[in-house]
Formats: sequence, C-alpha cells, structure tokens
Amino acid sequence: MIKFLLGFVAIIVVLLAAYMFTNKPTETAKKETISKVKEQDVSKTEIEVSKVPEVKASKKVLSVVKPAKDIKKKISEVNSNETSIGKGLALEGIENADLSDKEKERMIDDMVYDKDLNTPHEPTLGEEEILKIINEDNKD
Repeated sequence: MIKFLLGFVAIIVVLLAAYMFTNKPTETAKKETISKVKEQDVSKTEIEVSKVPEVKASKKVLSVVKPAKDIKKKISEVNSNETSIGKGLALEGIENADLSDKEKERMIDDMVYDKDLNTPHEPTLGEEEILKIINEDNKD
C-alpha cells in the first residue's frame, strides 16, 4: 500500500512539473522594422510669415507701473541701510559679546565692511614716485 501511495505521489509530481514547463507563456520574437527615409532638399522651401498685430497695454497695466521717483526713493533707502552696516562695532565689544562663533564672525565682517567704506583713501602714487621706490629697493 505504501509503494502504491509513493508511486501515485511521484506520478502527480512528474505530471505537475511537465505541466509547468510546457505551459510557459510563449514569447514572440521582436521584429525590427527598418524603413527607408527619403532625402529631400529643404533649402528651396519657402516659409510664410504672417504679421502679428501689435498689442497695446491697457490703462490698468500702465497704472500699476511705479513712477521713477518711488524707485529712486527706495534705492536711496537701501543705500542708507548699507552704509549703516557695522557702524559702532568695536573688536573688544564683539569678543566680549555672549554670541555664537558664527555670529561673531558675521559681526567682524560687518565691522570690516564699515571700516572699508569710511576710511579715507590715500592719493595714488604717480609713475615717477613708483619708479623712485623701485630704484631705492633695487639699491639695497
């Protein structure tokens, strides 16, 4: 009886395996199609261009545009804000402040910016003075 059962199970397994291998979905080979392209001379073709009518701005759009006076006023406000950056900062005050290192670096940069804007510039040297300095350096 056991031999019969084992044989029956073996036959079922073989049939199941055969069924699985034979019923795979068949894949069709992909065919590549190549078509010929005709060469055409495009240098002789003419293009028609139609004129587009000019669109005029409506009064509402023109009223939104700000006058030049307002723009100049805003620019002067921004410039005055830029010149006040770093004013009144001192290195001792920055070092003694209870701030993060990043904030201290930013404040030092602002102080240097203010000093650069407000330091009087020395007059530039003329060619004769530059040549004189070079000659003095070469003598040593």
